[in-house]
Amino acid sequence: MSQKNYIEKMLKRYGHENLSIQETPMFERYVIVRSPEDELFTEFDMKSKIDSLMFAAVCTRPDIAFAVSYLARFINRQLQLVCQAIVRVGNTTMNT
Repeated sequence: MSQKNYIEKMLKRYGHENLSIQETPMFERYVIVRSPEDELFTEFDMKSKIDSLMFAAVCTRPDIAFAVSYLARFINRQLQLVCQAIVRVGNTTMNT
């Protein structure tokens, strides 16, 4: 079972199809610390991207499930680190 077409369409929809493919969904011991001074990215559609990645994780990519669930904790606070980490997880999904 594969979701290659779904993942390719998802990356294209969000404009991430030309980014480099990552080996792992997250860096080891990755920690996001909330700070009031953090810059918020309002143009980044975090909820939609997390939802797309969650669907892939549940159906055929359990290897990204931890990273997606960890990042989903920050869905109400669109921090730069979180946005970058979501893009990394998305680019990991192409590494099949």
